[in-house]
Amino acid sequence: MLAPLWLRLRGSKVLLLGVIWGWLLAACASPQLTPIVTFPSPDATFPVGVIPVQGTGAAGTAVEVLVDGSVAGAATVNDQGTWLVNLSFDTPAVRQISARIRDADGRFGIETEPIQVTITAPAVPAVQPPTLELPADPVAGEIVLRGTSETMSMVVVIINESPMGAYTLSGTEREWTIPVTLAAGEYRVRVLAMEPNTLSVFAESPSVTLRVRE
Repeated sequence: MLAPLWLRLRGSKVLLLGVIWGWLLAACASPQLTPIVTFPSPDATFPVGVIPVQGTGAAGTAVEVLVDGSVAGAATVNDQGTWLVNLSFDTPAVRQISARIRDADGRFGIETEPIQVTITAPAVPAVQPPTLELPADPVAGEIVLRGTSETMSMVVVIINESPMGAYTLSGTEREWTIPVTLAAGEYRVRVLAMEPNTLSVFAESPSVTLRVRE
């Protein structure tokens, strides 16, 4: 009874060694190279737009770049041992970027540790208030007011808290002129800059005094 048991044990060991050997062969056959990501650095912050992801690796190998676990771009390591993938981000978010090697048979190497980056909304340019230029010595009748405002805005002249005229700037135009008819007297004048489609006011000039003579 001992001999058959020994043979059975020896057979089990041979089977186990065969499994281990097969696993080692498969592991050696799969791509084990791991690319190195040199840019961006962890916890970096970028505005929405294009972010260049750069790194190093073995020349000629294919590199896939992943964003939040999904492939977002690929490149081949050049003769200098570097690679570059430009990623485009349209909305603010926190993203995880990683990279891995992929061989000709579609097998993957070891993925790099994810690098967290923060994508922020673009900076809103400062809005310049409209300007108002008064004539030097206005006489009762038609008086031309002029000034500047943001392109594509609607300019509304307010005299004594009543709208007296409007002008919409087009294209790259920034200068406006609005004629108003006034009798002799003293007036408080200011200019509103409005969004033409919604008629919402986004800036205004300081109120100034206009004196009109006979």
